[in-house]
Amino acid sequence: MHFELRDTKTEQALNPLLYGFDIADSKKPELRTLKVYGLSKDGYLISGKVLEYKIILSGTNYKLPNPQIQIPANFCPPEGGLGFAIDAIDRFDAASNQCGVFGTKLKIDGAEVFGQKIDGVFFEQSRYVNSHTDYFAYINNKKKYHKLFRNKENILEIYTTENSGILFPDQSGTKNIEIEVSDVKNNISNLTFKVNWDYQNIFSELLAISESDYIMPDKDYLFEYAKGKIILKDNTVYEPMKKYKFEDDYMHLGKYEEPIQNAIEVKIRKTELSFPEEKYYINVKRPNGSNAYLETRYHDLHMIAESKYFGIFQLFIDTIAPDVNFSKIDFTTKQKSRTIIIPFREFQTEIGEYDLYIDGVWVPLEFENKGSYFTYTVDINLTGEHNFHFVIGDICGNKVDRTLKLLF
Repeated sequence: MHFELRDTKTEQALNPLLYGFDIADSKKPELRTLKVYGLSKDGYLISGKVLEYKIILSGTNYKLPNPQIQIPANFCPPEGGLGFAIDAIDRFDAASNQCGVFGTKLKIDGAEVFGQKIDGVFFEQSRYVNSHTDYFAYINNKKKYHKLFRNKENILEIYTTENSGILFPDQSGTKNIEIEVSDVKNNISNLTFKVNWDYQNIFSELLAISESDYIMPDKDYLFEYAKGKIILKDNTVYEPMKKYKFEDDYMHLGKYEEPIQNAIEVKIRKTELSFPEEKYYINVKRPNGSNAYLETRYHDLHMIAESKYFGIFQLFIDTIAPDVNFSKIDFTTKQKSRTIIIPFREFQTEIGEYDLYIDGVWVPLEFENKGSYFTYTVDINLTGEHNFHFVIGDICGNKVDRTLKLLF
């Protein structure tokens, strides 16, 4: 079952654990790993500049194997700084499954410089969780790092301080760091350690982010290709992203696995159409070699699609109807089962319509996309012989239209 609590005035999704769900929870959050990042002045991650430390539970307290972290030379660009993130989970008393944490705080030399708590989230902001977390640590290793800083593009309204949480070293020395992680029941776990750096060596001009080499989060872009163009609005990416731009018989921009906040617009020039325009579609290739269909329209001599992914874009034609397998239904005898299952395969795009009419009257037909089959649960009052009229089509308008006689 799925349910949500929302503020009826703002449509903000609310944390249900704050609204009367009295679930036994005396367990403190579990702290697993700490990360220290080299950051730009705007809070953007510097590629390859990250330290990772396993957190140890000693009795009832958490600690690092070495209570003092030494920041290496050439760790962040001039005017940049340090950022922290913690991999943490929570559990209820009577359940073994992992839950997310409710709040975090970062204190430097006793002063709180960053905090967040998840009372709720606005849906239009929710994708910014990709900025709040260490996205690739989760995608690659399922580690749930909460950043204890934010970059200037992150507009999530979960933060309790105005400060960005970035530690800007202004002289050589040592800072006392305390991280606090809490759950809704105010069970709290803490981690304390020291950070030390050499001010003369921590910065490097070579680490400055060059806007000529990167797609920046706060900029608009138009990438021109021989076959068309790709358009990015500001706030498309969460972090500066290398400009991977190539072309052949395709248009290639970025990497498929890079997260996107706002969809990019892909335009492929097509001045002459050999088939009806609805048969054409733009495709983006996944890293595993499979293809992802993009809903496509034709306008001003271009096929146009919006994509929530970077990658390799090509124009294809789909004139083949879905392969619907009626062979598992025995039409010669009375049906023994009250459930009719019809497998299908769609080779290029997606199923766009599916209808079932019994003796000319439309009835619901269930669609299981992951399992690639349709299901009809026969009405208990249906007896005798009836005409079953199936209409199944893909996004490009290719249809299977078949009428069968079934006996019940």
